[in-house]
Amino acid sequence: MSNTPPSETPTIEQQANNNAKQIGQVIGNVTIYESNPIPNESSCKKGNDQFIPDYLCYLPDRNAQREKLCKAIKEHERIAKHRPLLCLIYGETQEEHYSFKDCFVEAALPTISEISNFYHNDGQNNVKQKRIFAVPKNIEGLHNTILDELGKYFFVDSDKNAIAKQLFKEKRPIILCIDIFIESYQDQNDLIKQGIFEFWENWPDPDKGKQHYRLIVFLLFRYPNQENKWLNLLKPLNRLQRKLTQAFNQLENQDLSTFLSQSKVGAVVLPELRPIEKAAAIEWFNDCQKYVVNAHIDRAITKIEDFYKNYPKGAPMKDLAETLTKIVNEIR
Repeated sequence: MSNTPPSETPTIEQQANNNAKQIGQVIGNVTIYESNPIPNESSCKKGNDQFIPDYLCYLPDRNAQREKLCKAIKEHERIAKHRPLLCLIYGETQEEHYSFKDCFVEAALPTISEISNFYHNDGQNNVKQKRIFAVPKNIEGLHNTILDELGKYFFVDSDKNAIAKQLFKEKRPIILCIDIFIESYQDQNDLIKQGIFEFWENWPDPDKGKQHYRLIVFLLFRYPNQENKWLNLLKPLNRLQRKLTQAFNQLENQDLSTFLSQSKVGAVVLPELRPIEKAAAIEWFNDCQKYVVNAHIDRAITKIEDFYKNYPKGAPMKDLAETLTKIVNEIR
């Protein structure tokens, strides 16, 4: 997969920053993406002389995940900044894991005072990002995919030491995003413990803790979308999914210090990404009045209520975000 970084667009970014403050967020400066570029003039919607970043409509009802990750990053900076920080995110694919990552990097990460200086340099975002797609059949396949993709990207051997040295040479924070699709996984080994923690616990530290380039690894566990869960409970894939969910539920209660003492790796498991209830979508619209003339708020809420007639138990983030974008542009 080709990864072509887009050109920076500070003017658009600054406008996005002003827009986002209306809903209690602060958008950071332009991120240098290696895939899925940041919003630019062609991908942002314009109305009332303001640009709306694409990821804005992915913000409803993700506060619990964002707050837990912010807390973990602060603690990691204090006690284990020489180690990678693993952020485990799970849920059905339609809950838009990667968009949550985008929202966090753009809206929340720059507000964490403990690390903001490392993520910005002369007003520009100082982050390098790389996205990896993994559809592993076993633990070895997952590990090989990660090492092969990083080796090719940085033009080094597919070896932990060689890759870690190259990351250190970047002299700036690194964000790796690994999408893990579980459909093909057949290994009896523990995908979380052996597939993730044991792989990262001995990640090399090229400078022996003297300097810290800061490495955040987003691990996006993508469950298949299921229309009727009850009809599929006995399928092998669903047994794996239930096993993973049970493990994640237990790990959610562990803080960073516990992970460091038990697994020798800094980690945080976020609450499962779930469908968004109607009340949260309406609350999002009420918070976004900057984008909609006040007289049109009632129209927006009516459209949201019509949309939710098809989603009585909550709407997948993918469908909701598309609908929110459409409604905002229709009524502005």
